[in-house]
Amino acid sequence: DSLYSVQTASPEQLVQPLQADSTFGHPLLAFYQQRVNVADAFIKERRSQFFPSFQASYGWQEIAGQGGFNSYEIGVSLPIFFWSNAGKSQSARIERNIARQNLNQAQREFTSTYSSMRENYQKWMRSWDYYQQEALPLAREQQQGALTSYEEGAIDYVVFLQNIRDAIRIEVDSWNTFGNYLNSHFQLEYYLNKPQ
Repeated sequence: DSLYSVQTASPEQLVQPLQADSTFGHPLLAFYQQRVNVADAFIKERRSQFFPSFQASYGWQEIAGQGGFNSYEIGVSLPIFFWSNAGKSQSARIERNIARQNLNQAQREFTSTYSSMRENYQKWMRSWDYYQQEALPLAREQQQGALTSYEEGAIDYVVFLQNIRDAIRIEVDSWNTFGNYLNSHFQLEYYLNKPQ
């Protein structure tokens, strides 16, 4: 029973110009950086298997009510046969190199796509500014001039319709440009998104 409606907003309220940041902290790049960090941690874990391990234990026991039985154990474990660990360690280093290459590739692709999106955004922003500053006011003048000329009999009905059609075409093109401007704005916002 409630009436819901959409608030009207001017084009200026819909989109504010984006300010690019020179540092990228995008979640996509953070994902690839995390994979490199995991590979580094895996290498450290593999290297730790080459080090000797030390154990110490103490035991206390009571037998038939008689206590005082204590035991002490100290041990050192040295890895003598470490060929399998050496292979696993080398595999971990290769995985880290792959993760770093993936990060570098992702950074290059991200930077390239970001540059392309930024240029596309700037192109549509300049087009929208042109329509706002020059083309739309000219179209309004053309409509008003055609209406005045037709009312005074300076032009016939066909010329009047052609002038109005041209003015409407300019307005339609301006709204198509504004739609492209909004799309490029929102696509660029994705690349400027920082982790929270």
